Amino acid sequence: MFLCPKSYLMRLLPFLILLVATVSCNKKMIQLATLSPINPEVEKLNDEYVFDNDTVRITYRFWSHHGKFEFFIENKLGVPIYIDWKKSNVIFNKKARPYWDDKEYTESNWEAKTEHWDWEWWDGYGRRRFTTGESISRVQERITFLPPKSILTWNEYALEDKTYYPMDLDSEKELVSHEAKNEKLTEVYTKKFKSIESNLKRTNFLTISDKENFEHEWFINHEFYLSQIQEMELNHFRGKCRGIDSEGRPNCPRKLKSNTKYFLYVPKGYDFKKRKKRGQTEYEEPLPSF
Repeated sequence: MFLCPKSYLMRLLPFLILLVATVSCNKKMIQLATLSPINPEVEKLNDEYVFDNDTVRITYRFWSHHGKFEFFIENKLGVPIYIDWKKSNVIFNKKARPYWDDKEYTESNWEAKTEHWDWEWWDGYGRRRFTTGESISRVQERITFLPPKSILTWNEYALEDKTYYPMDLDSEKELVSHEAKNEKLTEVYTKKFKSIESNLKRTNFLTISDKENFEHEWFINHEFYLSQIQEMELNHFRGKCRGIDSEGRPNCPRKLKSNTKYFLYVPKGYDFKKRKKRGQTEYEEPLPSF
């Protein structure tokens, strides 16, 4: 067995210390973005936003990487209702995007093989998906028939296309107990917005009727705005993981997870401290990491 001389190890020690310090400084960071409703009739209930009257119940869920504008429409009546998607829109910062057009869509009977590069669990930045199968073309339906006492799910648009938020350099810093490391404190940066100053607003506008010819129609108009951004260590967000779940992922508590929020993984070199050090106040597209 070859043993390194003590003097050789001592010469390596400064480099080892530098290596450990460099690795420890490159902490993976995550941003949590909270959306809040402007309409008072949309209330937070059981960790999601809900609108409920005697006709329909609409539930909103946003939790996803980059966010998903997902909603569920429940017909509470004893008769069918109809939704006209041509006269319904999702509105992103005053720009209307219709839920329906007359183009043909490709529908596939496929099998998916996924390679995980999910930064929440592993060391990568996303995932690849490979699909195989036969495809057919169809025209998306303009009018949806929703039977009595049934639920429709809609999830078509992402909430954010940016990789991260360039938080204001005066964002509030708070030291909190680290969820994954006992007796250690960690920094959480927070920026809050009022509805009038928020730079991200999403509106769900729906046209609904209990008549197929839409003789009597009514409208749903629910607006949400970005009310808070928080940046923190990914390990703090995950908390202390114990064991593996059914999908082979670490079983972590993730106490801050909520359907009223969505998350963004901060690219290396674009966390709050490094942006503040170089005075970066505007969004810069990061270089690909692989």
